[in-house]
Amino acid sequence: MLTMFTISFGMRSGRAQEPMFEVKLTSPTAIFTTGSPVRVDVTFVNHLQQLLFLIDPRCGPQAAGMTVRDSQHALLEPRDEWSKVRENTAARPCNHGGGVAPSKRATLFLNIARWFDLSSPGRYFVQVAPEGHFFDDTRQTQKSNVLEVDITNVQEAPNNDSLAVWIEMQKEQVPMGQEPWAIVTMKNMSHRPVTIHRYRVHVEGKDGEPPTTRIQREMSDTLRPGEMPLPVTVNAGPETVEPDASCVRKFQLRYLYNLSAPGKYTIYAEVMDPSSDRWVRTKPVTFEMVEKPHP
Repeated sequence: MLTMFTISFGMRSGRAQEPMFEVKLTSPTAIFTTGSPVRVDVTFVNHLQQLLFLIDPRCGPQAAGMTVRDSQHALLEPRDEWSKVRENTAARPCNHGGGVAPSKRATLFLNIARWFDLSSPGRYFVQVAPEGHFFDDTRQTQKSNVLEVDITNVQEAPNNDSLAVWIEMQKEQVPMGQEPWAIVTMKNMSHRPVTIHRYRVHVEGKDGEPPTTRIQREMSDTLRPGEMPLPVTVNAGPETVEPDASCVRKFQLRYLYNLSAPGKYTIYAEVMDPSSDRWVRTKPVTFEMVEKPHP
């Protein structure tokens, strides 16, 4: 998911209502797997009729004025090898052409996983605030939009697959008597709309698969002899997903399994890919049904 917020520009001294330059953050995809490079594209737009110079943001997080916050909005510190790096005080052009030409733009590509530890799955919020200056020695710091980046245990769509699929639990610990919910996200990684017809989830406990319900047996093609498929409801048709969009399904697990036994469980999802006609499986996640403490 990529979210753009309103940018608040600083104003050049003595020239009210005239922004000097703009900086934008984008990404080719806002979902990355743990351990993979996390690419962020930084675009500088020069609004004035003179050359814009910036310290090259590729020199490190301090040069970019970059901040990264986790899903709780706690500020992440740069990796040890980058925490002591300080940008050169002499401003250098942000590209090899000598700066950003008047009324032009320049884009640089950053792998922020080099600078910050993004090994934990979750959502991160990225922002930069570089300083720019012009030949007349006017200087200004501009804040970018906030870019949301998801790091997840996602199975990338290989070969002819059009989907990337991942699963998460609404709660990792669920007290007995409360409802365990699983959330499955199916992202269209192709360049055309796709229609998703079949998906299913599987749960395993310490003794294997817990007792299943008829709904689960129908989803997993394991109906028992004599069992008839459930009637199709009006809203149960296939889902069409546009390129770079996602389909999200929530599963109330008590309708699929008997989870009356406390303990730890593992869950994963499978989706029939509409392009490759194969089951795409997520990485498993765990959750625990916890007994309520006795009064």
